[in-house]
Amino acid sequence: MNIDGRTEIYGIIGWPLGHTRSPALHNAAFGQMGMNAAYVPMPVAPGGLRAAVEGVRALGIKGLNVTVPHKVEVAQYLDRVEGVAAELGAVNVIANRDGELVGHNTDVEGFRLSMEKSGAKVEGAEVAVLGAGGAARSVIRALLDAGAGRIHLFNRTLSNAQQTAGALGGADAGIDVRAFSDAEVDTTIADCSIIINATSAGLRADEPPHTSQRQRTPALKNPPAGNFAWGVSDRRLCFTAPRTGEPRAGPRGSSPSLLLRLDGCELDLNLVALAQVGDE
Repeated sequence: MNIDGRTEIYGIIGWPLGHTRSPALHNAAFGQMGMNAAYVPMPVAPGGLRAAVEGVRALGIKGLNVTVPHKVEVAQYLDRVEGVAAELGAVNVIANRDGELVGHNTDVEGFRLSMEKSGAKVEGAEVAVLGAGGAARSVIRALLDAGAGRIHLFNRTLSNAQQTAGALGGADAGIDVRAFSDAEVDTTIADCSIIINATSAGLRADEPPHTSQRQRTPALKNPPAGNFAWGVSDRRLCFTAPRTGEPRAGPRGSSPSLLLRLDGCELDLNLVALAQVGDE
């Protein structure tokens, strides 16, 4: 990579960012595409998001990816939000168009493609979604589009889950809302064929999502055989083997019921999105 006075800067904002593989992915792609561009991680702690967005315009940063926990809050600081991002109130791509900051969402499409590649049978399925932030909004939209039978949304703070569910049609769309402290959480999760982690828990390779304080339930610590998985940083899947109940690791598509890690999925399309919106 050669940095000069014409190098365009892209990056990712979120908190934390120690897990992200976005810089390696994008910089390799920029090199292959012959772009004079560099992509860097930009950790932004909660409370610093407004100043960070103002800095994008001031510094002439060409585009950003947005990850947890900023996907919902960031929309209010942008000049314009387009398409599904406006519909969901969740942004994961920001394009700087000559000083106008425009928000987009590629998470929904990226997650849809990842579900297709995994072979997971979503139509009519009972699904548990853990977490209620911007990532969860995109996941639920993709699940609804794919014909999921019923979606159980779990979150530590019930009011946040209710807000997310309401933005996507709530009970009328087949979404019910539970706190992790709900007495029926274990029974409900055990009945789900697909469990999706849309929280920040499990971002470290050595931390499965059930180690989080907000997710300490028997169904997550000892999942029923054949219907639970968690995402890890190398974006392989760890899941419970049918019949044996013994945890094992495998590539996408090797288990009949999968958990899909959203931050792994979003990388499928973000480079394309950044390149396209940056060139307009």
